[in-house]
Amino acid sequence: MVTDELAWALHRLALALFEVDLAVARRLGVSSVEYTAIKHVAMSDRPVGPGEIAQLVGVSSGSATELVDRLQRVGHVHRRPDPHDGRRRVVHLTPTTVRRLETELRAASVGVGELADELPPELTRSLTDVLGRLSGRLTDWARTASRPHGGVR
Repeated sequence: MVTDELAWALHRLALALFEVDLAVARRLGVSSVEYTAIKHVAMSDRPVGPGEIAQLVGVSSGSATELVDRLQRVGHVHRRPDPHDGRRRVVHLTPTTVRRLETELRAASVGVGELADELPPELTRSLTDVLGRLSGRLTDWARTASRPHGGVR
């Protein structure tokens, strides 16, 4: 069945991306959990605080605070007041970490660019659209499934 083939292809892709993430984490000198936090902060379209980091990486709020403290001590992040809520602190990547992360991810993506160059532009646009939509659906499912009782209250 085509749907099963697509699902398994996506799982293989996820494993390959996990290996890339582990390699980038090693190159940045952080653990996989610390790298996951860095990546969430980098990819988020809104400010991320330690509480959100706890949910995103699957640790307690206290552990997330310690994680952010470690990342701050080694110069990967800093905390700033939330511009919309003065009581809240949000986590930002340092400029050095942004540059290092971009360099590492660009190097890891060379094969993607080479493959995209072999494809017709309309197929590349379609794949980009489909992968974006799949990412949204999978993220929605994961966030619902990780709630107590699978999102059922």
